[in-house]
Amino acid sequence: MNRIYRTVWNAARGQWQVAPENVKRHAKSSARRSHTLGAVASLAAGSLILLPLSAFASGLPSGGEIRAGSGSIEQSGHEMRIHQNSERMAIDWDDFSVAEGSRVEFNQPGRDAAALNRVTGDQLSQIRGAIDANGQVFLVNPNGIVFGDTAQVDVGGLVASTLDISPDDFMAGDFTFEGDSSSAIINQGNIRAANEGYVALIAAEIINQGNISARVAM
Repeated sequence: MNRIYRTVWNAARGQWQVAPENVKRHAKSSARRSHTLGAVASLAAGSLILLPLSAFASGLPSGGEIRAGSGSIEQSGHEMRIHQNSERMAIDWDDFSVAEGSRVEFNQPGRDAAALNRVTGDQLSQIRGAIDANGQVFLVNPNGIVFGDTAQVDVGGLVASTLDISPDDFMAGDFTFEGDSSSAIINQGNIRAANEGYVALIAAEIINQGNISARVAM
């Protein structure tokens, strides 16, 4: 049975949060982008299989294809730079993992810009290196996502999900996630969102053994 989740505005908390599809989504206000998307959502139990580092020997994401929006992907040694020209951009990847000592940097138009990274292959995402972004990064992988104890994620905002979102919906600003994945998201590293940013984790099981920081300006 598919589970469908979407982001809704919580007026009482003054933030965006993840909720089941049957919860009504309130009208968007002009200040929506200055508020946090939400915190950590924990759903039903699931399973996860870890793979050795040799599964992604290159140390960086592979097979990236820009599906919507405009930008470019450059790789040099252990660093990958993703240049985003449009406010939203959607990329499909064969694999999106970052080995220890490797780094992925998103250069985006600003903190309101968002990049969707969808894994279409059969490997889970192992983040053990660094991910930096001045805007919002969405990482979607139905096989599971692990932020290892050496992971350093420093972004404007982060959504990590094992439920899917279509590039068309993402580009249209309809952040509805759906699917039947039973995989998990595990964080053992350090994830930090910028001031007025957010961190949202969406999966069948969420385990946080690391540090997650997302502050809202008062």
